[in-house]
Amino acid sequence: MTLKTFKKIFDKLPKTLTQVAFGIGDCAANPDIWKIMKFCRLNGVVPNITINGSKMISELYDNLADNCGAVAISLYDYDTCYNTVRELTNRGKTQINIHCLLSQETYYKCLQVIMDRMTDPRLSKLNAIVFLWLKPKGERNTLHPITDMAQYKKLVNLALDNNVSIG
Repeated sequence: MTLKTFKKIFDKLPKTLTQVAFGIGDCAANPDIWKIMKFCRLNGVVPNITINGSKMISELYDNLADNCGAVAISLYDYDTCYNTVRELTNRGKTQINIHCLLSQETYYKCLQVIMDRMTDPRLSKLNAIVFLWLKPKGERNTLHPITDMAQYKKLVNLALDNNVSIG
């Protein structure tokens, strides 16, 4: 979306709007994203974003730190995600979260992220791990939702028992 298009949409939003969330994946995917974020800030709206952490360079980390309220990093690869968390928290960002899809197929990955939060120094300043409940829609989706509440309870209790913030 261009800045021009965003301004048209922005003008139609309620004047009570205080935050807006962008999901972009790759920070370099939209050359207008930084202009859009600055426009939001100039109009009293805090931009938040979800990224994938790939192809990151110092300039992109700096722009995120300077312009965003909260940043979520979608967990695809542990190192990419954890390094992005470290880079942003080292720049003073406090609202940094990991988005982790919760399904039968990703259950052990979700448990691992909780364990890593307790031991990996790159995650020492992480705000929270946000588990995204699987919505099985579309023909391409081959994942399955968690149906065993004992599994879900184990995951939640592991986090709570170890003071790991989750959402």
